[in-house]
Amino acid sequence: MAGSFDATVFEGYYEDPKHHMCPRRITISDSAVSVKGHDEKNVDWEMKGRVAGETIVVDFSPKGGPQDIVGKWEGDGIRWPDDNKWEKKKDPGTFNPKCFEGYYEDPFHHMCPRRITVSDDAKVSVKGHDEKKVDWEMTGEVVGHSIVVDFSPKGGPKNIMGKHDEDGVRWPDGNKWEKKKDPGTFNPKCFEGYYEDPFHHMCPRRITVSDDAKVSVKGHDEKKVDWEMTGEVVGHSIVVDFSPKGGPKNIMGKHDEDGVRWPDGNKWEKKKDPGTFNPKCFEGYYEDPFHHMCPRRITVSDDAKVSVKGHDEKKVDWEMTGEVVGHSIVVDFSPKGGPKNIMGKHDEDGVRWPDGNKWEKKKDPGTFNPKCFEGYYEDPFHHMCPRRITVSDDAKVSVKGHDEKKVDWEMTGEVVGHSIVVDFSPKGGPKNIMGKHDEDGVRWPDGNKWEKKKDPGMFNSKCFEGYYEDPFHHMCPRRITVSDDAKVSVKGHDEKKVDWEMTGEVVGHSIVVDFSPKGGPKNIMGKHVEDGVRWPDGNTWEKKKDPHCG
Repeated sequence: MAGSFDATVFEGYYEDPKHHMCPRRITISDSAVSVKGHDEKNVDWEMKGRVAGETIVVDFSPKGGPQDIVGKWEGDGIRWPDDNKWEKKKDPGTFNPKCFEGYYEDPFHHMCPRRITVSDDAKVSVKGHDEKKVDWEMTGEVVGHSIVVDFSPKGGPKNIMGKHDEDGVRWPDGNKWEKKKDPGTFNPKCFEGYYEDPFHHMCPRRITVSDDAKVSVKGHDEKKVDWEMTGEVVGHSIVVDFSPKGGPKNIMGKHDEDGVRWPDGNKWEKKKDPGTFNPKCFEGYYEDPFHHMCPRRITVSDDAKVSVKGHDEKKVDWEMTGEVVGHSIVVDFSPKGGPKNIMGKHDEDGVRWPDGNKWEKKKDPGTFNPKCFEGYYEDPFHHMCPRRITVSDDAKVSVKGHDEKKVDWEMTGEVVGHSIVVDFSPKGGPKNIMGKHDEDGVRWPDGNKWEKKKDPGMFNSKCFEGYYEDPFHHMCPRRITVSDDAKVSVKGHDEKKVDWEMTGEVVGHSIVVDFSPKGGPKNIMGKHVEDGVRWPDGNTWEKKKDPHCG
């Protein structure tokens, strides 16, 4: 079986673990063996040998070793007598010295890119700069899968070997230059735009870049004094003179995906589509959670001047003025007893103030119609005592109803913004109570909510008419009839089969009945419920379907 061994398996490139980044190449002609390579000193050598069965015998004397060393094929490489194994490299012939070309980032020198170019004869040029912004060039060559570079222009050794390491170059000290993706597409103009500085909220910065990579940074801080800083784009970074703001002359900011990262860790975040920001977006009606039911209206003129109008609990109108600054408004709160210049930041659906209070913009406030308060309401504090609200064209309010004593009353008031202010004194309460419009009703300050009833105008007193079964008196039907003037007659009998009649009237969605003919109270109020009448003791008379069919 020895004769079937194919000696050409020895041919190819190998890595010697005792000499990293110094590849060896073996070729075979007939049974003659040639081993070429170099070691750390970058001096080429060639060793000769021969094929002997399933081994090769090599003369290592050109490298200072013994003459006849036997290497045995071992699956994926050659094992030598000292147990050193040369590992065969996969597809070494496809390695292209030009793969070193490109831009690299050196972690020892952040924001100082290096560019490697490789000539057709594998000569290497490495260009870049360090923190002092002095350009330099180092030269070298590609050797196997490595580059040997003269670092003396940067004050280092003459020949440093860097190994090709997937996405970069690994140097002997462990430092790895990482290749940057598509560095050639980097455009200095990508720095242009508006940025938010987290150290100065609501004080936007704008960066512009000229065709020759000169930088202008404009903005203002809390004192609203405009300033301009200048600089230039260097590689993937900008170097800016911060002295107009009292800082150092040359601060390098690194391009960081969606912003600029400065040496102190502060990151200016680029704002999406800042050029589309329209000061008019502040216009509209807002709700201030510190002053419920006291809407504020903001208007913005074409020159970005701001007017804020509203009122607080005392119903005294006021107006505050200000202006739009970047994505914020600066408002003089002195008409309300506050500071002169308060900056409110545009916050999606409202305005956020420095104390954390947020005015929330109301949806379609201009469509609010005071007449929406009109209708019938149920007051949970006074069951079966409906209230009716009407609103005049000039927003004056009338609230009519009655309570358990069946004494009619009327309260008056007016619509204020999304609320009604009502004089409760006819009912023994305070003069001015503000009720907030709350979707399907009116919410009062004590938390009580009057719930608007669906289609109250369609309620027909005659709906009480019919036959009912009283669960307290089985098989003793009651019949209710209602006259055109809402007078009620209740006829029936109990177990003793003595007929009786009780009278009453319809009040709102209820009937008030005199139970004295049956030995009960004079005025008992029964509430209309879907399929019957519910009495205060919880007893429900159930309306019977087609009672005449019985």
